[in-house]
Amino acid sequence: MEFIVEDSQGNTLFELQDECVLVSPTEFDMPENLVSRLETWGSVDQSNNLIASRKISLYISRGFESDQDYRYFKNKINSFFLNKKPPFYLIDVHNQRRTKIKFSKFSENFEKGNEARIEKEVPLEFILLDVLWEDSRESDTAQIDLASGSWIDIHIPEYYVDGHPIIELQAGSNLNPDFSIDLLDIDNKGFATQRIQCLSFSNSSELNKYMILDSEYGLVKIGGRENEASPLRWSTNNMLWTGGNFIVFRPGLNRLVYTSANNSPIKIRVRHRGRSTN
Repeated sequence: MEFIVEDSQGNTLFELQDECVLVSPTEFDMPENLVSRLETWGSVDQSNNLIASRKISLYISRGFESDQDYRYFKNKINSFFLNKKPPFYLIDVHNQRRTKIKFSKFSENFEKGNEARIEKEVPLEFILLDVLWEDSRESDTAQIDLASGSWIDIHIPEYYVDGHPIIELQAGSNLNPDFSIDLLDIDNKGFATQRIQCLSFSNSSELNKYMILDSEYGLVKIGGRENEASPLRWSTNNMLWTGGNFIVFRPGLNRLVYTSANNSPIKIRVRHRGRSTN
């Protein structure tokens, strides 16, 4: 297996064409520490209200021409985790999956002077923050026009555990929709709902017609300006952190039903990644 490390902005520590791709074999340690679950899995499930993390060691086969070359390589790794944007992901290239990590240690072993580090397998130690692996490629419905009472069907394969959707909304009328999104299963039984009341959300202004409901990070973004050359930009005053998830997809059929109090239409786009145990 081959791995690369990526931050939340898509910056990679090592490109695939680099000579220093992270490779197996991997070594797993026992749980590192216990923390409160707070709606997250952790990398070790304790079957109670606690989770634990564990470490993974990956290796880079790399030759260094000089001691200065080695120090440059080490500083490049350290600065990546200090300067780039978390969360960081360990990406399994061949199996197209990823999991959240934290950098732990750059081990050094010396035998005689500096000769032992001129050409060797360099071990990098990471802490796994999640017991589940998610698809590295995102599923995307693209933008869909929905009238009140309409729905979108999302199918999650049975071998997945769940999926946390990111729902992008665009108001379709000058009226505030005062809407709800209900999540139904194959029997049309509901097991989750979101009711949104935001007086400024409408198509009357370019600044107010966008909204994102992020179930991955528990974040609502209200009001933004779309720019084709850059991601949507949002006022920090219009970001709401909930500390938990909103809607979580289950294996099987997940039907998102949009309902507006005044029958206002809406544009909707659903992105998600399936998550599995291995």
